[in-house]
Order: sequence, then C-alpha cells, then structure tokens
Amino acid sequence: NRYLPSTSVQFTPVGLQSVPVPVNVDLNIRVRPMVNGSYLEFGPACRYRFIPNAAHRDNDGRVLMFDDAGVTMTLYPNPNRGGTVYLRMEGLAEATTPVDITIYDALGQQVHAERTVEADGSLNHAMDLGRTLGAGMYVVNVTIGDQRFTQRLVMQ
Repeated sequence: NRYLPSTSVQFTPVGLQSVPVPVNVDLNIRVRPMVNGSYLEFGPACRYRFIPNAAHRDNDGRVLMFDDAGVTMTLYPNPNRGGTVYLRMEGLAEATTPVDITIYDALGQQVHAERTVEADGSLNHAMDLGRTLGAGMYVVNVTIGDQRFTQRLVMQ
C-alpha cells in the first residue's frame, strides 16, 4: 500500500520549535507525522541529540534515539489570548523535584523564567503571562534535573 509509512534511522528536522537549537545535549522530542497533507497526533517523547557537522551517532556508534520516555507536556490554551497559560506534564519520575520554566521569544531572548515543583510524577502549573508577553510566538523550555522539554506557545 503506498500510504503505509516507511521507517528509517535517519531523522530530518523540519520545524524545530527551539531557538537556538541546543546541540550536543540529549533532548526529549516528539514527532508529528504528516499523511496525505494532514498532520496526525504527536507521538510519544523520545531522546535525541543534535550533533553539528556529524552523523547522528555518538562516539560508540550508537544511534542517539532511545525508547519512549513516557513524558507528556501540554500548554493550554494554545494559542493564548493574553491570559493564564496552564502547563501540564505527566509521566515524570515520582519525586519532588524543582522545575525550571524558561520562555524565549522568536529572537532567542529569555523573556520569562520561574521555578515550581513537580510531585508524584506530574505537574500542573498556571502561569499568568498576559502582562509579560505580547503577541507572538514563544518557546517554552521546562528543565527537570538533567531533562529538558520544549514546546511552542502562541500569544495572540
């Protein structure tokens, strides 16, 4: 069937949502496939490392793509009309861990930062961004220990 997806060990990023793109760091990424011109749902998170000017393998020759991390990150409402943005994460390690939230504008400049705590494997956090962020596209980075999660946020 010509509509079945093909698999490959090659990964070609098309629409990265991080400015600047972190290199030489393990990232948790989610992929959203397009079939017949329509986007499907995002898949589960997996780890990936962007290595500039090199094949996507580490020094031992292993492919830097790992099994499902099981973590989901949701920002809502997104797009947002200048009010409260809710950050929800599930599938985190079950511990009380500090969470750093950093937001960057389209030029890569940090425009907002705050810290909260996740507990029992999940995070539910409200951010009042209506007063601090104008209309535009932003990148929200969430750092928990040595893990980083990234998602795009649109403010209208």
